[in-house]
Amino acid sequence: MKSHSNTLVTVTAAILVVLMGIAILKSTPILPLEFNDWVPTFVAYSPPDDPQRAAMELDLFETILRSEFASPFKVDERSCFVQLGYDDQGRYIDPPASFLRRFDDLELAVRPVSEARFPRMGELKTPNTVRGIESRITGKHTNVYRVEIEEWIDSETVKVSHSFSSGPLSGGGVSGAVYHFNGRLWSLRERGSGWVG
Repeated sequence: MKSHSNTLVTVTAAILVVLMGIAILKSTPILPLEFNDWVPTFVAYSPPDDPQRAAMELDLFETILRSEFASPFKVDERSCFVQLGYDDQGRYIDPPASFLRRFDDLELAVRPVSEARFPRMGELKTPNTVRGIESRITGKHTNVYRVEIEEWIDSETVKVSHSFSSGPLSGGGVSGAVYHFNGRLWSLRERGSGWVG
């Protein structure tokens, strides 16, 4: 008799769990189909009004990106894409062509982020491989490097975040790194917090 009542309690609990699950699913909004076709939007870089600060900012970005390009995490040795953060509407900021020419000495084609092909959510390259970020020109899998200023601490010190990504759940970066300008060069003062995706 005791065994029978235990079974009845277990079955009743299981039914309740299933019914609660159905209720939760019915009350959960379903993402529209358009969400799966998300693609980033882009905007041109807009420098600070102060010409000196604008020059310092681009010099800082160059310093950080050159360090990032030297890392062993490149998926394509011949090309990559650069993003200078996001604007207040979440659009990817394209670097100016004059800034990208600073990297002409490298054996690496450095292109604006708007020229990268981003995968749609869940898009597969093969039945077992998630599609990553690719060059629209070569079709090769590649990285997007992002760098942006979180805040100016004072006129010569900034807090920065930077990262790289080659696709969904593939990348890493740093938040809260502190750099200082000595009147000629930028140098790292604090490493910030690293993350891997």
